[in-house]
Amino acid sequence: MAGIFQNELVVVAFTIAIYFFAQKLQAKTGLIILNPILVTVVIIITFLTVFSIDHSTYHEGSKYIDFFLKPAVVALGVPLYQQLEKIKKQALNIIISQLIGCILGIVSVVLIAWLMGAPRDIIYSLAPKSVTTPIAIEV
Repeated sequence: MAGIFQNELVVVAFTIAIYFFAQKLQAKTGLIILNPILVTVVIIITFLTVFSIDHSTYHEGSKYIDFFLKPAVVALGVPLYQQLEKIKKQALNIIISQLIGCILGIVSVVLIAWLMGAPRDIIYSLAPKSVTTPIAIEV
């Protein structure tokens, strides 16, 4: 079974199919907790675990998804630019809320890791976890 997941097209098709299913599931149930990205990740991790497929095998096949994720995030800048005037009017609120969210994200993950007895190196590596996926991939 692991061999088939070395084919990039199979990995891409599998991932897209699971995501499509997850979207339909959330639309049908209306439950916010069934976020399509969360459901997709849980299903893929469960599938890889049940069938003893190594993560690196799946990851190698998913390089095309990774490749297109970076420009997709950059493309989000277009709608932001189109809303620039509204953003400027709310700049202070945006800056304050982002600063508070960033600080709480860092403090909460460090505190949880510390309370769970994680080693210092792990705690330090978790501190910058609240970054976007393309930046996290590079880190």
